Amino acid sequence: MNELAHVDNGPTLSTKSRIPTIELPQFSGSFSDWVGFRDLFKSVVNDRTDISSVEKFTYLKESLQGKALALITSVPFCDAHYDSAWKELCEHYGNPRILGFDYLDKILEFPVASSGSLSAMQLFVNMFSEIHTALSTSNVPDLGEFILFRLAARIFDAETLALFKETLNDEPFPSVTQILSFVTKRIKVLQTLFGPNLKASVSRKSTHTARVVMPISFGNAHPEKCKGERVTQLLC
Repeated sequence: MNELAHVDNGPTLSTKSRIPTIELPQFSGSFSDWVGFRDLFKSVVNDRTDISSVEKFTYLKESLQGKALALITSVPFCDAHYDSAWKELCEHYGNPRILGFDYLDKILEFPVASSGSLSAMQLFVNMFSEIHTALSTSNVPDLGEFILFRLAARIFDAETLALFKETLNDEPFPSVTQILSFVTKRIKVLQTLFGPNLKASVSRKSTHTARVVMPISFGNAHPEKCKGERVTQLLC
């Protein structure tokens, strides 16, 4: 937690514009923590009209850690670029597709309870209540389709996922119907190129060339958590 303290000396922060002494939660890049951080930071800092943009930028950088801070490292630290830094964070962490993936992955990676203890049950209730509320308000047009898509996407290799991503355009919530249709068409293309007993799949070096690579992998080489992170990175 990072405390926004009063500044008693220096010309940059007037008495009128001082931010009340509060503890502003740190944000390190967890998508599931973004909405809470965003709303609090907007209320306490971003939406205020009596402090300068460079002061807001200062508070923003002090509130960020890890990947979140790294995301805006290249943005010049000056009054004119605060809005750009804030927009960069909002667009990256406010991506509804990634937020949806993150919520579903928390369910899929939730540890198996080793006992029926009070603490284990309370953890379950807290986690699933939070995720249920988040998904219920995420405006997913067909939650069942999106959940099945996420499960299917965790199976495929990086090559297939990258090709599928190119078909999504700006659709925030892919469906299992879409990926089934894509894979079916891809099978037909590969069978046309290599015959019905194909032993390899086609991978593009660029948008205009192709090469032969290993078959689509459906193995369990990746732990569950790694699978979720890999799919999120490829489909974000």
